[in-house]
Amino acid sequence: MNFTTHLLTTTQPLYLSSTTSAFLAAAARGQVPKPILGRWLANDRLYIHAYIKGASRLLALLDLPDVVATAPEAGGQDASELDAGSVPVTERLLAWLIKALVNVRREEKFFIDVASRFGVDVNLPTAHTSESGSAGSDRRVSSEDKNAGLRAFERLFSAIDITPSQSALLPWLAPAVLFWATEKCYLEAWSGAKAMIPSSAYDTSTSASDADRATNTDLDGGALRTEFIPNWSSPEFRAFVDQLAAIIDDGVNEAIRQHGEAAIKPELERASATWREVLLAENNFWPEEMEEGGSREVPSD
Repeated sequence: MNFTTHLLTTTQPLYLSSTTSAFLAAAARGQVPKPILGRWLANDRLYIHAYIKGASRLLALLDLPDVVATAPEAGGQDASELDAGSVPVTERLLAWLIKALVNVRREEKFFIDVASRFGVDVNLPTAHTSESGSAGSDRRVSSEDKNAGLRAFERLFSAIDITPSQSALLPWLAPAVLFWATEKCYLEAWSGAKAMIPSSAYDTSTSASDADRATNTDLDGGALRTEFIPNWSSPEFRAFVDQLAAIIDDGVNEAIRQHGEAAIKPELERASATWREVLLAENNFWPEEMEEGGSREVPSD
């Protein structure tokens, strides 16, 4: 069993909880009010900033080869798409991270553009960072105004250790699992929301005007069902997430072949712990105010 498959089979109640919520169910029905959507998007946008900083730390961990190895013709394929026998895993991970950085910057612009078109405010409360409060001072969101999931992700991304032990065989593994886990949860959560959308509101065989009429009573004006959900559940996004899973699995399998599983057991355990931490962070990212009783019940494992 591949390592990412193993992770998916562990802590199943927590994984299910991280990819389901009252917010997602309401999104599928067009019943998320603009203020709640705006706050969630505002937190998600700041998550992107933490993601970018985390990617820079993971990039610093990659031990790239000094020598060019002789390999079969790539046929135009990107390094992230080739198998471990053709391109070193670290080079494939490098290519994936570069794509990820391009994607999240594009995603942030998408957030802002769609929110503007639908009249959704994607800013959290801010305060001046300087005591003078001058016009030139930077404005920042306080930790108290961020949701618990965002605060957890900021800690996780900033905690990526760029100076691991020299004996570590896979220093990139736990950070790579962090990125795969959060992307995987996001993909499956919104794919689940897409599956819950009534066919009358999301039918690709109908005209754009018919789709507009089906969502014109949505509380967010149709932003989620016509723009965000299709984007966050696309085949392209799934292929991108699956690429990283393949890179992780190939790296782990290669290390086991070369050194034995016992040699990388500490790194496998750290990666498994990271997986669980991401699931907890994802659980805490969903808006509690839409849950019955105003709070989420998170499984212990």
